Amino acid sequence: MNKKLTMAKKTSPNPYHLFRKWYAEAKRCPEIKYADAMCLSTVDPHGDPDGRIVMLQDVDESGFLFFSDENSPKGVSFAARPKAAVTFYWGVLDRQVRARGAVEMLSGDESQTFFQRRPRRSQITAWASRQSEPLKNDAELKRQYQKFREKFKIVEQIPCPPNWKTYRLCPHSIEFWTAKASRLHKRRLYTLGGDGIWEVRLLYP
Repeated sequence: MNKKLTMAKKTSPNPYHLFRKWYAEAKRCPEIKYADAMCLSTVDPHGDPDGRIVMLQDVDESGFLFFSDENSPKGVSFAARPKAAVTFYWGVLDRQVRARGAVEMLSGDESQTFFQRRPRRSQITAWASRQSEPLKNDAELKRQYQKFREKFKIVEQIPCPPNWKTYRLCPHSIEFWTAKASRLHKRRLYTLGGDGIWEVRLLYP
């Protein structure tokens, strides 16, 4: 065994249990405005890395769910290289979570279900925005927004745009980091085995 790794003791073998606990505590913390914000890192078809902040929509026993336009740089990267990493940082709580793994696109019905959870204004923006494409000026975006706001004015349930997809990051590793004033930070690495069992180890900081 690598001398820099030691088995963690008395730790839940399911990392999602610990993540949900930390996530709930972050959401309850009044000093954290966006507990669901995570840095999504990808590699594009040319091999260049990229990162941006997206919002976590949900977490289940298979991974972390988020939205994206399939025609955006993220969507293009997923089509070419369906792998990614996400990082949560809750500085007020001295905690960080990192996860890496494969990315899968959910079905249209599932995307519609998650789309309905979004605020109505965000739903209209999803229709109005051509994500990451050149924008002439702010007025152009406002015109597009007003166009779709008027279109859906009498619609009770706004449909999900056909290019707006829900993706799931299915991690093969999840790391939990806790800062210590002594600088002897605590790191716990969960690794998913081929048998579907999570192994957890402590890492040097």
